[in-house]
Amino acid sequence: MTSNNNISKVPKGFLMDFEKLESFGWTDCNLGPTLRYGSLEFHSEALRGIYLYGDSISSLEPYAITGLMVDTKIDFRFNEFSELPEVPFRPMIEVLSQEQGYIDMAVNPIECGCSMAWLVRNPAFLRAVHGGQCTDGTFFEDLEPEAFQDCIEMPPPFSGDFSDSIASDRILDIHVYP
Repeated sequence: MTSNNNISKVPKGFLMDFEKLESFGWTDCNLGPTLRYGSLEFHSEALRGIYLYGDSISSLEPYAITGLMVDTKIDFRFNEFSELPEVPFRPMIEVLSQEQGYIDMAVNPIECGCSMAWLVRNPAFLRAVHGGQCTDGTFFEDLEPEAFQDCIEMPPPFSGDFSDSIASDRILDIHVYP
């Protein structure tokens, strides 16, 4: 595990030969603000943990992280994500939601608007995101899917079976009732 150093980028192809890698940690290293396409291409069937907390990451390009297993845990705590857009997150969530894998999004300033509708409206996907909390204090698991009904559905963001593609340019006023 690498932490608290000045290495702000994982070299392309760095993980290619790590076929038995069980965990990868690159914490408090300022990988952000954007994790680029192909940054973390894993090639290990033993991969169980990816630790990227405190890296000042605010966005992911599509396929920034690939090669996940169904029980991989990704730790994105203490980063700068303000939304969870479908294009970069869905491919990861589709794998992780098949079993016990998940993404930990605790302590990120996430605005819970339409960019999250694809996630909130799919219970299996939502279960694969742990620790998520909106900037208003609402936990992701307490969000009501019905509150996202007025989000504009858009064509799929890229090829694949995406039936709940949602525009991310609208902000919702979400109320959670006990």
